[in-house]
Amino acid sequence: MGSFAEQLEQRILLFDGAMGTTTHNHDLSLKDDYQGRENCPEILIQTHPDLVQSIHESFLAAGADAVETDTFGANKLVLGEFDLADRTVELNSQAAQVARAACEKYATGDRPRFVVGAIGPGMKLLTLGHTTWDQMFDSYVTQVRSLIRGGVDALLIETAQDLLQVKCAINACIAALEDESTNPQTIPIMVQATIETTGSMLMGTQIAAAATALRSFPIIALGLNCATALPSHATTAKITCGASTKEAFITEGMRSTVSASWTISQPNERMSWTTRSQIDSPNGPASSSGYRPRHRRPGKKRETP
Repeated sequence: MGSFAEQLEQRILLFDGAMGTTTHNHDLSLKDDYQGRENCPEILIQTHPDLVQSIHESFLAAGADAVETDTFGANKLVLGEFDLADRTVELNSQAAQVARAACEKYATGDRPRFVVGAIGPGMKLLTLGHTTWDQMFDSYVTQVRSLIRGGVDALLIETAQDLLQVKCAINACIAALEDESTNPQTIPIMVQATIETTGSMLMGTQIAAAATALRSFPIIALGLNCATALPSHATTAKITCGASTKEAFITEGMRSTVSASWTISQPNERMSWTTRSQIDSPNGPASSSGYRPRHRRPGKKRETP
């Protein structure tokens, strides 16, 4: 069927939607389902694995090629805020297994489905001294090692706001892969930064600087997620990108400096503003319905609609 990297050579891979917000569509009890831990969707892996799997399956049924594990905040530093640090290993491993069970239901001989280990930014920024490199590194190594043991096909460091945190997470991924006798060629590493409309990450790093700083790391894909929505006209030859401003930043910052083979983008489905005490969301599904990404590998002329 082909590995994650092999499939990328052939076609665009479509990822899933948001796990955390989707759980809010269900009538869940804070006391029983979340065990009193508000805003901790990771605990649902143990209290409601059937629900988590059904959410994965809903995205796969809609056409997703890959689903992200319910582990956005499942590193030790974040779980520690919910008194769950001692369950880091089991939560990540089980999350990968639940996602795998969903993928196996939809995988076919000519179209495999992939499990991507989600690695969020956490609540502490290294640049601001909220924690130390060693503490964050250990937190990520434990998470990633458990995701690997659970059976993920790839790793995604997402919603990154601090370049130093990204470097720490990548190094932790590499260390965890070595611990498990594997490597980034077998289980690829991807990175998504969150870029504001100003063109910089939260800590002020410009997208071009971030791409250059990450050039030496063994990542298969580099791109953006969150922050902005997707207008129907936003497209480039190399990346499935977000808003028009985001498109410009990616083109400028990544075309000549990025070493990753591929680019990745997961913009918000819509952006909302409060106008005269009413919520306005002009960028909904209709605005992106005509969007048609293109597939092109750097150095090759092939382009597949």
